[in-house]
Amino acid sequence: MRDLTLEANLGPQRKKRTRDHADEHLPRVARPLQPFPPRSAQGRAWGSHRPKGTMTPPSLDPKGHSSLRALIARYRDRRGVAIPLLADIQRQFGYLPHDVVEEAARALDIPAAELFGVATFYSMFRLKPLGKHVIRLCRGTACHVQGSLRIAEELQRRLGVAEGDTTEDGLFTLQFVACLGCCSLAPVMMVGEDVHGRLTPEKAIKVLDGYREGKG
Repeated sequence: MRDLTLEANLGPQRKKRTRDHADEHLPRVARPLQPFPPRSAQGRAWGSHRPKGTMTPPSLDPKGHSSLRALIARYRDRRGVAIPLLADIQRQFGYLPHDVVEEAARALDIPAAELFGVATFYSMFRLKPLGKHVIRLCRGTACHVQGSLRIAEELQRRLGVAEGDTTEDGLFTLQFVACLGCCSLAPVMMVGEDVHGRLTPEKAIKVLDGYREGKG
């Protein structure tokens, strides 16, 4: 015969152990994320918590805001518009300003994360403005063999930027590309539409000095 007294005494402990063991198999619920505080308008992104229908993106003057409203109107009540919408914004502003993308997302009821996901996936989109002169240094095989790596390192050192960034004065944007199709001139780089070949690190810096002094 079972000892009912002992079982009665152990009952609460057995139930607790059983409940604790079951809890181990339940998914842990993360604590809710705290909303980010608003960021200031001085060149930084706005938070997505901004109430609908309030405030104009800080980078837009009245004319720019009017242009943005006209652009948004073309995509209202349409689906699958992320790529053409972003392309139009970039065409209008030269890149994809964070606050402008958020404003378009709010107006069209598209998650901002969806638009930024598309923008960061496709290399044709830019989240930063380009400089006055865009430097495209070839890093293809022919140019690499002829020393383009040393040129790349010198350009980054003298300009004070990494690949893909723009100098603080907004004069130069540095980009590395797979091939410029000018292998006979290796190593080669383009500044805007101008081709400069058979470079050394010293020659490349002299080329940029010419643009800094007003060439082009």
